[in-house]
Amino acid sequence: MKQSSFLGLMAILWGGWVLVPAWDSFSISSAYSVMLKILPEMGWGILVFALGLVTLAANRQKWMRVEIGLSFALSFIWGLIAMSFLFSNIAAVGAPTYFVWCIYGADTATKLLIQYRQRIRG
Repeated sequence: MKQSSFLGLMAILWGGWVLVPAWDSFSISSAYSVMLKILPEMGWGILVFALGLVTLAANRQKWMRVEIGLSFALSFIWGLIAMSFLFSNIAAVGAPTYFVWCIYGADTATKLLIQYRQRIRG
C-alpha cells in the first residue's frame, strides 16, 4: 500500500467516525472547541472524509500533483488537531498521536514531490 493510500484511508476512517450521527465525537475533549470555531463537527467529518476519498482516487488515477496537495492539506489538518490538544489538554494522548499523523502527511507529500520533480526532469 502506497503511503498516500494509507493517509487517505486514515482520513476516511477519521471522517467516518466523526460523521456517525449517534456520537458527539467532539464533546469528549475541549481540544475540539478550536475546530468547532472553524466548522461544525459534521463539516469536519465531511471535509476529512472527502479529502480521504479524493486522495485514494488521486492515487489510483496517478494524479500526483493532486496527491501532493491533499497530503499537505491532511498534514495541516492533523497538525491543527495536534496543536488544539497541546494547548487545551496537554496530558491527553491526542497531541502526540495527531502530531505523528501530521509528520506522516508531510513526509508523504515531500516524497511525492521529490518523485514528481524527478519525473519532470526525466
